[in-house]
Amino acid sequence: MREGSREHACLRIVLGVAMLLTVASRAAAEETPSGAPARGPNELGVWGGGSVASTTMIGKWTDFGYGQAAFRYARTLWSNDAFAIDWTVDAIPLALLSLDRGGSPGNEGGPKDVVYGAGLAPIGLRFDYEGFGWWRPYFATNVGFVMFEERVPSTGTKFNYTWDFGVGAQFFVRDDQALTLGYDWKHISNAYSGETNPGFDANLLYIGYSFFR
Repeated sequence: MREGSREHACLRIVLGVAMLLTVASRAAAEETPSGAPARGPNELGVWGGGSVASTTMIGKWTDFGYGQAAFRYARTLWSNDAFAIDWTVDAIPLALLSLDRGGSPGNEGGPKDVVYGAGLAPIGLRFDYEGFGWWRPYFATNVGFVMFEERVPSTGTKFNYTWDFGVGAQFFVRDDQALTLGYDWKHISNAYSGETNPGFDANLLYIGYSFFR
């Protein structure tokens, strides 16, 4: 998929998901809860976002864009009046990586392709602070993989591992429904299983909506 008219595909995903979730949150919110929400231990949600800039904390590739949409399941493992620990699983039906597939780290200025992928992040932990009642900040991390339809870059691999960590907050528009805003640092790497292992480090901003049972 050439960039051209689709060079902002990742941004379109973010804006589309944001619009849908904003409409959903307005329709669901009767009034902002004033006390601690009474919610179940299971969470089902949808979220999506895109990278605002690349970094080189671990990876070497600097000129790329990334966006994804995902479904989330979370289960509370432990909680008290102030803190909670959740196990999270993300199913990723849509991941888009924009890059010069013929390039290499330090030589990435050619025409860009947008490569489609899908994946799973089954090993996740989220640490929540419950003291604010109607909203709760959190720190989260997870490990998983993404399978792209083409090698990224052309000397790399289709299969890549992922590692995320970041911060965010859930805002309870009803006792059992919450709007999520967050930031993730995301690393994508083939762990030296290909001729080239460029490594991609994305700063991901995302929005989501969750139901608790």
